[in-house]
Formats: sequence, structure tokens, C-alpha cells
Amino acid sequence: MNTLVKSNLSSFSYFVPELIVIIGILALIILELVFKKETKRKFSTYFALATLIVGFIALLATGMPDGSKFIFNRMLVYDGVSYYFKFLFFLSTFFIIILSYISVELSDKEYTETLILMLSLLVMMDLLASSFNMLMLYLSLEGVSLLSYILTANKRGDIRPAEAGLKYTIYGGVASGIMLFGFSLLYGLTGSLDLTQIMHRLNGQNAALIFVASILVIVGFGYKIAAVPFHQWSPDVYEGAPTPVTAFLSVGPKAAGFAILARFFYNVFTNGTAPVNYFPWLLVFWLLSVATMIVGNYAAINQKNLKRLLAYSSIAHAGYMLMGMSFVGLIGLRAIFFYLFAYFIMNLGAFAVVSFMVNKTGSEEIGDYLGLGRAEPLVAVTFTIFLLSLTGIPPTVGFIGKFYLLIGVIFEGGLWYYLLAFIAVFFTVISLFYYARVLKRMYLDPVDELRQVGFGAYEKIYVSVLAIPVLILGVYWQPLMHFIERALSNSVF
Repeated sequence: MNTLVKSNLSSFSYFVPELIVIIGILALIILELVFKKETKRKFSTYFALATLIVGFIALLATGMPDGSKFIFNRMLVYDGVSYYFKFLFFLSTFFIIILSYISVELSDKEYTETLILMLSLLVMMDLLASSFNMLMLYLSLEGVSLLSYILTANKRGDIRPAEAGLKYTIYGGVASGIMLFGFSLLYGLTGSLDLTQIMHRLNGQNAALIFVASILVIVGFGYKIAAVPFHQWSPDVYEGAPTPVTAFLSVGPKAAGFAILARFFYNVFTNGTAPVNYFPWLLVFWLLSVATMIVGNYAAINQKNLKRLLAYSSIAHAGYMLMGMSFVGLIGLRAIFFYLFAYFIMNLGAFAVVSFMVNKTGSEEIGDYLGLGRAEPLVAVTFTIFLLSLTGIPPTVGFIGKFYLLIGVIFEGGLWYYLLAFIAVFFTVISLFYYARVLKRMYLDPVDELRQVGFGAYEKIYVSVLAIPVLILGVYWQPLMHFIERALSNSVF
């Protein structure tokens, strides 16, 4: 048997979790025709969750590798970083599907289709985080993007999701085309699609062309993580998409975008310990970080729609995480990966409260949270925890995440990094203003007539389950950090 065929067949042993999810997707497509109309929503959810649980068990059984293993002819890599992000993607998809089941924004006629799309997106995010070849990188990024467009617009009879999906598609198509042109330039310079080979074959003689190619590539990655100035799609898409879909887009594809951003630049533009001297990517990310923090935080101040506020908040948080890309070292990567996990929990919790409020009131406006602290104290308390964590107030996981980012920048030293740390702290204080507006509305503003919202048991349990780790990881975060450090020590970086 051909050696390449044998190698590819052996690679499937590291691809078992994704294979299980793919089989589950195909089975769900068939079973969707079998389920009775009145029970389709429930059984579709059970089947999707069962698929995720079996896939997650397979992921744990495969285990974190000792070192890195290239699979499928070096198209993908199975290492600690890919394992960590698969862990994160399975968890986020599990919670999102439960949120989708509770939400009333997704009607029964498109519900099963939405679950199929979410499971498909999970597979593509796994591929993106594991990509080690520019062709595979582009195909998986396009897969993530196309599924995100469909998820955004997949609510029939509603013009808002359709408009949001159209804007998302236009922005995404332009960004992907620009990124692909950057890839073509790098391929033309090196004759290779493999990230390691590209790094070995690049040299300073073509510094100007490398700079242009790299900026074009950053456009594609910056669009995926909603970094300024590639963020314009984010507020409209977050507002127009059904809230569970918005929650998924804010945590899953964003994390996948940061995973491949770090993998690409660390493998192409460093020699393992120091950045190359012919492309100033640290300066580029310094500027991107500052611009993203400024636009995200200032634009959030005057928002009245809570989904738009969280959209600009998401942009601002991308700016904080980009701080870790402004210097070379495992300290920055460790801080980014920790913050991504923290962001997954606290942002998903915040969007869950918004989704449940839409269920009960049909409104996304901050004004409709008036008196929520007295009408629904448990939900209001959990929402407070999520917002304080997004701000970075102790003792929450958001504080620990920002602490590690700031410590990394300060330890890097130098005037520009001290300035970056100051800017991050300044905008953290600014963010407290717009988050506190929501808290003021819930607890302090006078109420003429208290409106009973009537959250159910499932909704209260859901937000409580997410709020608990926000607090626990705010005081006992070492196991998560050790997990991340082990993942980085067994990766290609």
C-alpha cells in the first residue's frame, strides 16, 4: 500500500471526535425526516447533545499529545493547542445547543437545520484550529465563514436576520478575497503552502512584498476576530441574528480566529524565540490592539440595544486579546488562550440572559431591564457577575484574564508596552461605565410598577451553571492555567 495512503489512514485515529460529529450530522439529517412534528425539537436536541457528548469522550480518550503530530500529509497538526481549542469548541457548542432549545427565537421549522449547521461549524472550527497548510487554512476558514453566514440568516420570514446575513456575506467575501491574495503572494515567494517551509524560505530581500502579503492576510484574520478596522459587520450581525446564534458567533469563530492567527504568525514570522526582522508584525498588532480597544469601548457607550452593546464589547475584548500578539513569547499566548476561555463563559452567560429576556419580553433594549433586580433577583445577580467579569472586576475570571494580559505586556518592558498597558487599564475603566448602565437600570432606577418577567427553572439553572465557574476561576484558576501551559508545551509553537 502506498506510504501516503497508509499515513492518511493512520491520521484518522486523531480525527475520531470530528468523525463522530460528522456521522451525527448525517444521522440528524435523516432522522429529521422521521421525528414527529410535535417532538422534533426535543429529540433533535437530545440527539445533537448525545453526539457532542460521545465526541467529547472520544476527544478525552485520544488525549493531549506529547509533542506535535502532523496528520493528513501535514495539512493538519494534532498538538496541545489544537486539543485545547477542540476542548473549548465542544464545550461552547454544547451550551449553545441547550440555549437554542430554551430560546423561542428559533422556530421549530428551522430548528433542526440550525443544530445541523452548528455541529458542522464545530467541525470546521476544529479544522481551522488544526490547520498547518495555507490551503487547508483557507478552506476551513471559508467553511467557518459560510456556515456563519447561513446561521445568521437562517430564520425564515424575518427581515433582520436576512439583512444581517447579507451584510456578513459581503464583508466576509471581500475579506476572504483579500486574504487569499496575500496567501498567493506568500506562495509565489516561497513555493510552499506549509507554514514551516514558508518561514524557512522567506528572507529579507523581499521585505516590501512580504509586508504587503502579511497585511493582506491580517485583513482576513482581523475580520474573523472583529478587530478594527475590519469590525463593521459585527454590530449589525450581532443585533440581527437570533440571540443563540449571536452567542455562538461571539465565542466559537472568534476563538478559532485567534487560534489560527497565533499559529500562522508564530510559525511563519518567528524563528522559535524571536520575530523576524523584515516584517514589523509586533508593531502592527500593537496598533491593531489600541485601535480596537478605542473603537470598541467608545462605540459601546451610547448603545441602547443590549446586543449591539455586547457586539462593541466583543470588539473591545478582541483588542485586549491582541495585546498578547504584540510581543513574542509563551506568556502572551498563555494569556490569550486563558482569556478566550474566560470570555467564552462570561460572554455566553451575558447573551443567555439577553436571550431569556427576549423570550419573555420580546425586547433587547436596556430600558426594559428596569427593576429586574427585584423582579428576578437570581437572574439579575448572575447577569451582574457576567458584566463585572467582562469589565475585569475581581473576584471573577475576567479579572484574572486581564491581569495575565497586562502582566505579559509589563514584563515585556519598554515605553511603548507600558503605554499599551496604560491604555488597556484606561479603557477597562471606560467599559465599567457602559456595563454599569445596565446594572443601574436593574437595581437603582425608580420603578413605578414592577413587571414580573417569570423566568423558568431551566433558564435559572442555565445562567447559574455559567455564573459558578466565573467566580470559581476568579479565585482558583491554576488548574486551567496549567492545562493551557501543558498545551503550549506540546505544540508546534
